[in-house]
Parts: sequence; structure tokens; C-alpha cells
Amino acid sequence: MPEQHGRLKKDDENKIRVHYVEIKNNIDGKEFTDEFYSQGVFTYEDKEEIDREKTRLARAELFLGKLFHSGPYGAYPAFVKVVNIKYQGLAEIFNEEIPASEYPSKYYSWFDTVKDERRAKIPTDKELSDLAQCFIFNWQNAYLDLGFTSGELEQGYIRLKENAHAQMTQHLVTLKNKNSAFTFKYLIDKLVNLEKGGNTFFDWDTIKAIVNGDNPARLVS
Repeated sequence: MPEQHGRLKKDDENKIRVHYVEIKNNIDGKEFTDEFYSQGVFTYEDKEEIDREKTRLARAELFLGKLFHSGPYGAYPAFVKVVNIKYQGLAEIFNEEIPASEYPSKYYSWFDTVKDERRAKIPTDKELSDLAQCFIFNWQNAYLDLGFTSGELEQGYIRLKENAHAQMTQHLVTLKNKNSAFTFKYLIDKLVNLEKGGNTFFDWDTIKAIVNGDNPARLVS
């Protein structure tokens, strides 16, 4: 039976998270699925879902999203085993000690230094599309916390089928259109509160680039 489920141990999660962008930009999720399936961490359906994604980046992001919710025991050792065999350039990352006290506030403390005009800016639909890619996992639960009903999320699924990114973008655009105060500050405050709740977290490096009007490196591919 596959191991079920819950979060990774905090220290293990932190080691992956602090290097999330570097890991995501260098791995292919399908390189991990055989090991995770053979160790009972993933179901065969998990393996197939990752393997059938069309791009390396999509496979990496889907795999990492599942990894964070693959339980506190078998998933992290299986991950490190594959990294040591296939991605030796990344292996040294996992010898670092990451103090638990550094998490999670440092990820979004940069927003305090953002210029007032950017904080007060209403995001464009393109910026919301980019921001939608920064929900690392549990996006449906996060959107419920943002004020959507399960029925609204279901309607989005019916309209846009398997395209999760399109669903996420459309919901954010809907939220903006309903709220004239939907500025970057409003949205970042919401995301910080979601992360503090512990049920999801975000790619804050990319969010920082979007808010500052830079070209997010993780989205250029």
C-alpha cells in the first residue's frame, strides 16, 4: 500500500523548499516515479500522472507538489536516493543544516521594502496568470480560504477540464474583478496568511519578481 500521507518532516521540507527553484529547474519528475512507486510512496496513478506530462518543467512541478504531501517517512529518503544517483550536482544541498527558526517569515519579508506604487498596483491578468503558477500545492484548499466556494471551483473544473493553471488564473481574475481593492498588497497579505495557516506555501522568489515587475526566471520556458 502507498504511504499515506501528510506533510514531509519540517526539516526535510525546509531543505527542499529553500532550494525549490534550483531543484525544479534541474530535475525531471519522471526520473523519480519508478523509485517512489517501488517504495510504496506513490500509487501507480501518481506515477502515470507525472509521467504523462508533456514537458520537463510540468513533470518537475507536479512531482514536487506531490512530494511535499507524501508523508514524513519514506518520501524524503527516496527523493535523496534518486538525487544522489541522477543529480549529483544537487546532492550537496541535502547536507546543509537549515535552522527551523528561519522559516517561513524570511520568504515574504521582502514585501515590506516594495515601493508604494507597486504595492498599490492592481495586478494585470498576465501577472495573475504568472502568480497562479506560484501555488506549490493544495491550491484548491488555498482558493477556498481566499473566499471561493467548492461549487465555484467545480464550475471552473467543468469549464477548463484538466488545465489547472487556467482554472487558477480565471479564479484570480474573477476575484480581482469583484474587488476594486485587489492590489498587490491585498493579495500578498492574503497569501502570507494562507502560508501561516500551514496548509500551503508559495514560490516567493517568483512572486517577488512578479511584484517588482521583473521577468520571473522560473516562468521562462
